[in-house]
Amino acid sequence: MGSFFSDNLETIMMVAFLVAVALSMYKVYVIFEKKAEQDGVNLASMEEEVIRVFHELFEEIKDFDEKAICEKIKAHEAIAPFKNFNQNRFRLIMQQLFDEHKVENLEDLIHKLKNQDK
Repeated sequence: MGSFFSDNLETIMMVAFLVAVALSMYKVYVIFEKKAEQDGVNLASMEEEVIRVFHELFEEIKDFDEKAICEKIKAHEAIAPFKNFNQNRFRLIMQQLFDEHKVENLEDLIHKLKNQDK
């Protein structure tokens, strides 16, 4: 039996390695599959909701502090289901709005939106 292992050691090790890799890949697949189902995070719907809430709140905005505005939006009940909403996501969404309305900063965006509503 000892000669069998010594003669076929490379083959046994290769098979064991391939089995371990296959099991690891399956385990990673299962972990991420379940996480995506549990979170149910849809970035497009989150962005739409944040933009909608921003449009609701921009009339109330007096201070153009990005962090304060982000906290107001985060405190809104419509954003509560989106647990992964943070200041970085807010900045990305605001950059989309800047590009859409062809403005450079938050103050210009709010002034432009206020003038559009009049």
